[in-house]
Amino acid sequence: RMEPDHPESEATEPTEPNTPLNTLVLDTDCVSDAPSVPEPAVDTKSRNWTAFWLCTFTIVYCIFTMLISLLNKAKVGLVTLEEVFGIPGAFIAILPMWKLYKSVMVVTTFHLLAFMYVLILMAQGAGIHMAANSIARDLTESDGKPWDVCYFWDEEFSHAQIFPSFLIFLMLLLYGQTRYPIPPYTRVNAKCAFLNKQPGIGGFRVKWAVPTILASVAYHFSFWVGTVEGNFAVVAFPITVGLLLFCILQVVRNKAWIQQPVYLFCLVGNTMLVVMYLVWVIWHGKFVELSEKGWL
Repeated sequence: RMEPDHPESEATEPTEPNTPLNTLVLDTDCVSDAPSVPEPAVDTKSRNWTAFWLCTFTIVYCIFTMLISLLNKAKVGLVTLEEVFGIPGAFIAILPMWKLYKSVMVVTTFHLLAFMYVLILMAQGAGIHMAANSIARDLTESDGKPWDVCYFWDEEFSHAQIFPSFLIFLMLLLYGQTRYPIPPYTRVNAKCAFLNKQPGIGGFRVKWAVPTILASVAYHFSFWVGTVEGNFAVVAFPITVGLLLFCILQVVRNKAWIQQPVYLFCLVGNTMLVVMYLVWVIWHGKFVELSEKGWL
């Protein structure tokens, strides 16, 4: 065994360990106290897809609950344009609802049955609602029993299916986000992007957080209009309070809550809903319909 000619010149500094290929190289000014663990590849993909389908679902929901209602005076034969476009709306909504559901839930047989139950409630309620509206269009309160029957199927039975279907769907999304949370960011990105300098509370990415907040405002405002006008606010209000308390509990328990799109969506929206319900009932003394005040 040959000895080196100059042993004192041997390098004594330890060599750096092999760096994993998927580990981000960080600027020294941007390093946080987070552990040096590679960011899971599933983080951004899952989070962005969930936010994308939340926004898509909101757009479909608002179109078929708010915008189409403006066509309720334009008749095409025996029906209105609201009914022509509104009836397919419940079925068009299935795709974004299913994609959103799959993005937060590991779909088992039980979860699939729960989703199908939501769809049955939604589609049947929408169909009954449109049919009752179509019949009641040529009736007035002076017609007595025929009017009362149409009013029951329209304002009571159908609404007792449509609005609970969306509440149950939101509860299932919250369950999925709680049961199968998206792994939080463990490191900052190399360029210290805006709102992404620290993990945890400030670790969300603006490219999906802002659309999620906007979608939440649009969806819950539309839901508020529907429940107040549809005489369902008395039931929806305590459920909304319960959902808000659940979201607050998750915020307290989970510092990375804001990285879960469904939590962000529900926290913003249900906070807005509770405030709007309270303002409306304090202002008018009860949950009076918007149309009675000339708002619709």
